[in-house]
Amino acid sequence: MGNLPDSSSTEAASEVSSIVSLLPEPHRLVLGFLARLLQLFARPEVAAVTKMDAANLGTVFAPNCLRCPSQDPSVILVWNGRRFP
Repeated sequence: MGNLPDSSSTEAASEVSSIVSLLPEPHRLVLGFLARLLQLFARPEVAAVTKMDAANLGTVFAPNCLRCPSQDPSVILVWNGRRFP
């Protein structure tokens, strides 16, 4: 039946929601604004013009949102190569 979320994606969304709720309000607001902006730019009609689909947007924005906690260059290299679901 269509694109119903499975239990693992529902659990992941719940976990993300829990983590986001721990952020200070200004950070939550910025994250919400960024998410809405990325949704707008990931729309197929926009991506057709900009050539920036969701994968490309993730490649550009994720390193700025998901920063490695280490300053060790070898750890950063491994961290930056990670793929997030």
